[in-house]
Amino acid sequence: MNTKMIADYANVHVNTVRLYEQWGYISLVPRAANGYRQYTAVHQQQMMIARLAFRQELIQNNLRKRATKIVQLSGR
Repeated sequence: MNTKMIADYANVHVNTVRLYEQWGYISLVPRAANGYRQYTAVHQQQMMIARLAFRQELIQNNLRKRATKIVQLSGR
């Protein structure tokens, strides 16, 4: 699966997918011989966990920090 496909699946921009990889919200993505990223079903699930965790605009009582920690652990 390529970056556009996983971005469409998670309903985000392709740059968001790359940013989530950079921040460790999804695990490192292997690359094909041509340098393109090759996402798996695991990456799909990690994206959905991240989107679900950050869905709310306002998260109070340190919940955003906890949600971020959960998403980072998912990325490992």
